[in-house]
Amino acid sequence: MIKNFKNLRPFASLKSAKSFEFSRPLETLTFRELSERGISRTWLKLRGLDSKAKTAMNKFASDNSVFVPIVPWIEENMYDWSKVMIYGGEYDYTNAPKLILQQYQKDILTKVLTADEKTGLFPYTTVIWSQPKKHGKTQIAACVGAWYGVNVEAPNVIMTMASNQEQSAGLIFNSMVPSVYALGGKVPFSTHVTPEIRLPNGTIIKAIPNNYAGQAGGNYGLTLWSELWTFKSERDRRLWEETPPVPTRKNSIRWVETYAGFEDESDLLQDLYKRIFVTTSSNATHEKAVPVPELEHITTTVNGETIPSCWHIPDEQIFMFWDHEIRAPWITEQYIKSEKASNRASTFTRLWKNLWQSSVGTYLEPAQYDACVTEDGEEWGPMILAGDASQRNDTTAFRRCTPR
Repeated sequence: MIKNFKNLRPFASLKSAKSFEFSRPLETLTFRELSERGISRTWLKLRGLDSKAKTAMNKFASDNSVFVPIVPWIEENMYDWSKVMIYGGEYDYTNAPKLILQQYQKDILTKVLTADEKTGLFPYTTVIWSQPKKHGKTQIAACVGAWYGVNVEAPNVIMTMASNQEQSAGLIFNSMVPSVYALGGKVPFSTHVTPEIRLPNGTIIKAIPNNYAGQAGGNYGLTLWSELWTFKSERDRRLWEETPPVPTRKNSIRWVETYAGFEDESDLLQDLYKRIFVTTSSNATHEKAVPVPELEHITTTVNGETIPSCWHIPDEQIFMFWDHEIRAPWITEQYIKSEKASNRASTFTRLWKNLWQSSVGTYLEPAQYDACVTEDGEEWGPMILAGDASQRNDTTAFRRCTPR
């Protein structure tokens, strides 16, 4: 909802005063309540308004709505989508709590999605949010999408992106559907219809297929990218290149949620990562990449060194939150031990420490190799020798081993 509905009232030339018989002040009503009382599909399209009044109202919404603070809006309007039930085409929110953000989430969202009061511009056009598995990255992206759709520069276009249509419609998009419906959005109730949400303010939220040609030239205000580490093909790269932030809109943002990928496969994500860090295996950063001053209290430990989690390149309008900590209260130490025991070392490191890995499997885990190392003074027995010769741009390997 926009900052102040009272400023819109002078535009209302109503044929019937009955339309304003509200039990609460207009500015406190949800989109659905407004719609039920005569405000239809166009942004605050009150009965009896002439085109000039509607134009003025739309301009007011565009100029002022961006200043609605995102954190209190999320905690007031966004449900835990996994707890919302659906019966006969209606959502049941009885057992669905509203989301409660952790402090680090509040701090980051406030920083990256607070517009300059003079210009109305957000500080970044590319935002990368990367954490270990099961930290609510998808839910955060859904909250950003819903808030942006309801509050920012309506009518707008928001797109959820993934490496395939099913994933695009099933991750971020589905996470926001119940909450957007409660705000008056027209949402799909069947998997056989186009995954598209229409808000009362004219904004459209849609999950798109991986069709780079079909998305060229769009006028979208926000694109939400899920698990960018899965974008590996030339088709994936072209989708990214054909959907940059739109310069003709006042604000247009790319939002990426992901965890670490594979060094020899996830080229798109790796290119973004290396805009901040020099390599995927060290903490060294480029000179132009600096910690975000307001977020330096959010730190992470990697390779034995504690470093800031939040970096940016102000001139290039890119922000990166790359974290290696287990911060979610629902992820217990026992759960992590279970995951470590049931996964390969490289898989556990990528998913739960958010560190880059090679896609080539490990023949011997470090503990297995250490157990085979010959101690000083140990007598040698019969050996098996193996060699791997090289010709150019390669490494020669020679190994010997003996039964123990």
